[in-house]
Amino acid sequence: YCYDVRAIGDLTRGTIFTPEDAKAYAEALDFLATVRASLHLMAGRAEERLTFDAQLKLAQTYHYRQSGEEAAKRFMKHYFHHVTRVG
Repeated sequence: YCYDVRAIGDLTRGTIFTPEDAKAYAEALDFLATVRASLHLMAGRAEERLTFDAQLKLAQTYHYRQSGEEAAKRFMKHYFHHVTRVG
């Protein structure tokens, strides 16, 4: 809104984002939107909390190779990677 852009790629005009920043932002947005939609679908309603049970279920749903808590840890590492990149 502040920069009057219509798409993520528009942020590369000038000095707002580098092309690498725009790519990282788009990847993070896609991942986080997918996680959020999955939380809603799993709960059958709007759900914004990423509980430990949800972490386990999402790790299984997204086919993380490890099992149980290790898969959840790997999923959360991936989650925080995206969150910190766009933060």
